[in-house]
Amino acid sequence: MTSAPVGTPAWAYTLTTTSVSGSLTRTATATLVVNQPPDFTLSASPSSRTVGLLGGSTSYTINPTGGFTGQVMWSVSGLPSGANGSRTPRPRPRRKAAR
Repeated sequence: MTSAPVGTPAWAYTLTTTSVSGSLTRTATATLVVNQPPDFTLSASPSSRTVGLLGGSTSYTINPTGGFTGQVMWSVSGLPSGANGSRTPRPRPRRKAAR
């Protein structure tokens, strides 16, 4: 049995099965789709920051994938002495109701 990526979705594969008996050879194909597990990505902008006495900030974005709907806890570590990390959650934009 061999497999090769089909394209989209990224987790779809074309499977080819070959059977041989003497001079007879038969093949069959099928598509295997593997569902993506619920997950999320985390990104920072900018990913590097130089600050002075007035400080600075970095925005973090959490994007759900694969149907993720869970709560995500946030923490920061590795700050130098005297620095602090805090968060100001930005509410998700409200969707306008259809009329």
